[in-house]
Amino acid sequence: MSLVDKDKRLELYQTIMAHKSNVINACEAIDLIESILYPAFSSSQDESVNDVIRRACLIYKIHPSDVLSKVKRRPLIDCRFLIWHYLSKKQRLSPAEIAKLFTHDRTSVYHGIKKM
Repeated sequence: MSLVDKDKRLELYQTIMAHKSNVINACEAIDLIESILYPAFSSSQDESVNDVIRRACLIYKIHPSDVLSKVKRRPLIDCRFLIWHYLSKKQRLSPAEIAKLFTHDRTSVYHGIKKM
């Protein structure tokens, strides 16, 4: 890990801690993290679902294949809900479309989106 990475991680930690008392939703959290870690990477409608999964997995430090599984451990569930919420709000995918991508039923996806 380079010195720049450490500085960015420290800045990210300080920013998140500063917002800790405020309620921020999943989209705002990802935008905040992107602005610190990936300033040259702009979020757009053309962004693939795999990119969203990859970025969320980096945040939670888990493997993308685990998120796509049906495992029900808390960090995986949180990451999955974050991805579903982001896809729903930013890319305007319906719960049924997201459910097909993740091999879950649409009601589970709807619940996950509401929980974020």
